[in-house]
Amino acid sequence: MGQAAKLTDSGLYTDVGCVVFDTWYDSTYQPSSPLVDRCNALIELGRRATWPTGFQRPFNALVTGALDQEIATLQTEPGRGVAVLIGRGLGLTPAGDDFLLGYKLVNQTPGPWATAFQAALLEKISSPSYTTTVSRNYLQ
Repeated sequence: MGQAAKLTDSGLYTDVGCVVFDTWYDSTYQPSSPLVDRCNALIELGRRATWPTGFQRPFNALVTGALDQEIATLQTEPGRGVAVLIGRGLGLTPAGDDFLLGYKLVNQTPGPWATAFQAALLEKISSPSYTTTVSRNYLQ
């Protein structure tokens, strides 16, 4: 919270880590010095990016709302939302599980929603039927 961040042509850097931009996009945009312009350019690149994701949808579909229904379900019915996402997608840690972990980290607010979300997540990861062993340990 309140971290300083530095956005450059090669990546987004903070005190605790960085996201390094690769050559996966082709942009004629030449960023100006204001950070807002550069962030807007990054958002625009995401909207145009068509590389595949673990959800078997192009990245730009996710940026423009492909998971809106799943997110809404997580917020209103955490148990059902977890059931929809856990184990979904490809990989050693399926994309749905990666999303749930990120969602859990971003939404650390205590309260009934967090309790219901945590209970639903623990229920699903206690069974080997829902996701991979690696992902189950990751979510624990």
